[in-house]
Amino acid sequence: MVKLYQARRVKFADLLKETEIVSGDTRSVLERLNFDQLFAYSEPKRVLRSKTVRGPSLGIESYNDSMYYYFNFKAFPSTEHRRHKGYIKFFQPDDPETPLEQVECEVDCDCKDYRYRWAWANTQRDSSQIGANSLNQCIDRAPRITNPSARPGLCKHLLALRNFLYGQDAQFPPSGDPEGPDSSRNKLVAKSA
Repeated sequence: MVKLYQARRVKFADLLKETEIVSGDTRSVLERLNFDQLFAYSEPKRVLRSKTVRGPSLGIESYNDSMYYYFNFKAFPSTEHRRHKGYIKFFQPDDPETPLEQVECEVDCDCKDYRYRWAWANTQRDSSQIGANSLNQCIDRAPRITNPSARPGLCKHLLALRNFLYGQDAQFPPSGDPEGPDSSRNKLVAKSA
């Protein structure tokens, strides 16, 4: 006897609301991550390699609802023999006393490791952007070989920001830029192209 199953129509957005990702002993609903969470997902060998990354001081821009830290780093030794640009964007927390590393963020880097391993997975958690308006230029496709479990994480250039960010005091002053924070990110993407 063949059993017939009735198909149930479900919207993808509804699945995301109900889906939980198991991470060790804890469960977390899909939501934007903070820097500590992204750091915790990253592999220990990448954290070790991040200690070889050097670069000039970061550019910092603050707005009413966000704060950008821009970087231009190079690892020694470097596999690509060039500098990599990127940013971390912190969103204004509800509690002004929240440490910077526990504030929800969005990250991006133009290195190949970030593009082919972390960009798509971080975008699924609303912690990055992909496509033509991003530094990573990642196409909207899951990394089936380099990150088959779609675990979020950071490249060594973004991991190198940890020592700088810890201990920083987050201030979100009123914006003096009439173009807004997204125009600054677009300028950075245009410069790196």
